[in-house]
Amino acid sequence: MTWRAVIGVAVILASGMAGAAESDDLTCRAEEAYLANMPARLEKQWLQPDWSCLVPVERMDVQPGLLVDIRPESAWKRVHIPKSMNMPLAKVLNDPMLKQRPVYLVMDGGPRDEALLCGRLRLRGLQQAYVVAGGLRAWLGAGRQLTGQAGEVADTHFIPADRFPAFWYQPGMTWVMDRASWMTIRKSAGQPASGELIIVDNTAGLAEAVNARLNKQGTSPHPERQRIVLLAQEPDYLRYIYQAWQRNRYVFGVSDSPVRVSEAFTMSRMIAEKYKEVPDRYKCGGRS
Repeated sequence: MTWRAVIGVAVILASGMAGAAESDDLTCRAEEAYLANMPARLEKQWLQPDWSCLVPVERMDVQPGLLVDIRPESAWKRVHIPKSMNMPLAKVLNDPMLKQRPVYLVMDGGPRDEALLCGRLRLRGLQQAYVVAGGLRAWLGAGRQLTGQAGEVADTHFIPADRFPAFWYQPGMTWVMDRASWMTIRKSAGQPASGELIIVDNTAGLAEAVNARLNKQGTSPHPERQRIVLLAQEPDYLRYIYQAWQRNRYVFGVSDSPVRVSEAFTMSRMIAEKYKEVPDRYKCGGRS
């Protein structure tokens, strides 16, 4: 080995030891730059659902942060959460300031869409960005208000099947459904986490049961009022009778059939199992 080779090896070893502490940081910075310029088609190849940053509405009280609605501006103008700001997802992903503070994102879509967004946030290194599980409907389900056009706000009171399980596991709910609907979902859903379950003989008894429950809680203080969710074999019937309560922000209807709801519970259990898996896809983005 020549003297130049010996010196070369020594320099490599020395630089390796001196730079060991910096190597991870350099790798992460290189990865960050690569991801920031990654074409959309390649990013999709990397992207996998990530359930780790989906948070319930109540979590936002524990760790306050910036509330960003990434839906189209036209949708945000029609109905949105008070004090939320509208920002395109592309801007969120590329704004370095948002990496320095907690950010809660509101979107349209089902649980898998939210998990894919979560994966995209982590892929881009936004470790303090979270996705509000359930979006606007979950916000309403937690007893909070929306701002916007009356018709648009009313539409958010109808829960699609894939959102039903999130409501089912929330405290302080009253469930009103016909017996046939309950028999359809009972095996997959089990008993609700808390609250009251009211079973009526047929869809004709739904309105009477809701009115009785509203009269019962009419004098209760605001924090003690329970949200009422209706499920029926005929979802269109719910839209018809809902007109009587369209100004009451405590009443919700399910926009899908009990069969779809039962399928959603099966899917939610599969999601819960995936949630237990620790993501290990990125060199840097997955670090806590």
